[in-house]
Amino acid sequence: MSYPESIQPRVSVIVASYNNGRYLGRCLQSLGVQSLQDFEVLVIDDCSTDDSREIYTSFSANDPRFRYHELPENKGITYVRNIAFELAKGKYIAVLDADDIAYPTRL
Repeated sequence: MSYPESIQPRVSVIVASYNNGRYLGRCLQSLGVQSLQDFEVLVIDDCSTDDSREIYTSFSANDPRFRYHELPENKGITYVRNIAFELAKGKYIAVLDADDIAYPTRL
């Protein structure tokens, strides 16, 4: 499910990540199996130097609800979340740290 600019998903899930490659796959996997399907996931990468980008890319290839934005330099969690709030298209916003997993009924 992909959202054209004119359609708003119900929930935008914000995942801020900095060198969380070892956790990111499980985090994104937990979002992919949510009971609510009307959502988008915004992964904002704070200039990671690990394999976060590759993990995100391999995971999101089959799910267009996932979007990735990579910052050119490390700015910190507050800056990253503010960027995510600006990019979010959902009516509601949920925050999930990149080293956490979401229960299937979280959303």
